[in-house]
Amino acid sequence: MQNKPQSQSMNTAGILPTESSVKISYFQLAALLSVSAIFAMTSSIPFTVSHSMERFVTLGVSAGIMILLYTPLMVFTAKRNTGLLRINNSFLKWFFGSVILIRLMYTSVLTAVQMNIFIINTVMTYLSAPLFIFIVFVTALYGANKGIQAAARAAPVSLFLYIFIIITVSILMWNKTEIIRIYSPFYGENGVYNGFTEAIRNDELFFFAVLSGFIRDKESKGQGFKSVLYYLPFLLITGLWLNFLYNVIFGRALKMILYPLHGISVFSSLSLIERMDGLFVTSEVIGGIIKLVLAFICMRVVIAELISPKAVPPEQIHQRKAKIITSVLLAGVAGLTYFIIGHIEQSLVKWSNWHNWLNLIFAVTIVITALVLPVTVLILSRNKTK
Repeated sequence: MQNKPQSQSMNTAGILPTESSVKISYFQLAALLSVSAIFAMTSSIPFTVSHSMERFVTLGVSAGIMILLYTPLMVFTAKRNTGLLRINNSFLKWFFGSVILIRLMYTSVLTAVQMNIFIINTVMTYLSAPLFIFIVFVTALYGANKGIQAAARAAPVSLFLYIFIIITVSILMWNKTEIIRIYSPFYGENGVYNGFTEAIRNDELFFFAVLSGFIRDKESKGQGFKSVLYYLPFLLITGLWLNFLYNVIFGRALKMILYPLHGISVFSSLSLIERMDGLFVTSEVIGGIIKLVLAFICMRVVIAELISPKAVPPEQIHQRKAKIITSVLLAGVAGLTYFIIGHIEQSLVKWSNWHNWLNLIFAVTIVITALVLPVTVLILSRNKTK
């Protein structure tokens, strides 16, 4: 009887929550992944995503590749409802953890830059970079400090807002759609290559890899794989529908519009909501914050795993040490974000020039995380049981 209050007092005294003390449902994780994906889909950096007819091929190829990438993680989650970085080998733990950490830092920078460009091009022609970074990062840090359960509770609400906007603008603008606007089918873009590029840039795979151990266990079997069974079909259907809607509304003018869904919402109106574009901008800001919160939480979880001694589970590592290291990394992320925002045109040019090299890095990191890591952990765990 005395041990139970003691463990409760440890959790309230600042112990970093992990799989043993914090649980979310697989539907909540699916909602988190979906919100993150829709944000990236609807607020992509201008002119980096083509919404022509080739995008239908791109989305199909991307979905096929992502199914292959997620399969090892789904198998791992079904067999073991624990974190992927629970490895006794220190070298392997640090190697895999560093790969995931670098990708999460990149995701944080890109998400903040996407938010900044989107806001400037839609509602504020000028936005102070220091003020933007301060507000966004402080808000995301506050959300991350509240933990994964708070983010999981907010995700379904944000997802519902996205769905409401997409359905509403589709209904309001349906009488203005014309199939004839789908003019030329293909311009010779490489849909297969674009699909590969989109698949390896899937940030949600890294979120799932880190957070799959937080899903509630039922009947001694991991249920995390069900998150992907909800998330991937939703992502594909949403992408196909939006691309179809863009083409039948804008036609040839589509290639001149930075954010098609925002462009549609500008022309939409409701009796109770004067402008749908304001609601859409709000949903994008919320979606971007949730994605940053996810990235920050995942960074803290990875760091907690890395700094925990072999004999000590991460849940017995005090928050202070993990938070200090995470804060240092996030300060670097904020600084890099500020630099990119301040030199956005040069940064976009460099992004275009380094496109192939960046794709190579993304491909390597995602294969290591999606395939090599789960297979390695399963092999090591099997050898240990023998």
